[in-house]
Amino acid sequence: VYAAQNRGIAVADGKWIQILGAGDRLLPGGRQLMDSVVTASPGFRIHVFGQVTGLEGSPINIQRPSPRGVWPHQSIVVASEVHHVHGGYDTTLRIVADQVFFAKVRHLEPWASHDDLLTYYDLSGLSSRFNLKTGKELYLKWRSLGRSAPVSAFRGFLSPWARSLLERILGKKRVASLKRFINPIAYEQVGSMPPPDRACR
Repeated sequence: VYAAQNRGIAVADGKWIQILGAGDRLLPGGRQLMDSVVTASPGFRIHVFGQVTGLEGSPINIQRPSPRGVWPHQSIVVASEVHHVHGGYDTTLRIVADQVFFAKVRHLEPWASHDDLLTYYDLSGLSSRFNLKTGKELYLKWRSLGRSAPVSAFRGFLSPWARSLLERILGKKRVASLKRFINPIAYEQVGSMPPPDRACR
């Protein structure tokens, strides 16, 4: 996946880049939101927006970006020059290369976070599944974000394993809803948020 993304980034001739995966959708008005924000904030080369997470098109949670937290990759709008300067994604990684990249460049480039919701991410995607290889990459992600080795081990291995077990018992939707109780700073209830515009890909 990351090799293909690097090739796309290399041949893209636009000033700004946003990458949407198979389970990602722009929310209604997303393009207009991106245009207005980057136009109004010329001093920033990275913009990070909020996202809606859900299952099979049904919204569950809202995730907001934070300076030290995980950035929802599909809600990142980055100047193409940032990739030209700092390179592409590490193709030896399967699911966290984008997070490792932005964990590094957020300390090197001017960036801005926005509470506005830009995208929808479906939790049934590849990166939401857990196995040993996934755990190793999640550990690397948290280390890249500055967490200690014990915390990274917990969040990379034990926490995803427990979540996977609970999903088998309670179902993915119920477990996803628990995130806003476990981490209320990063997650909140969707409320009346409209479903994603599937025509806007």
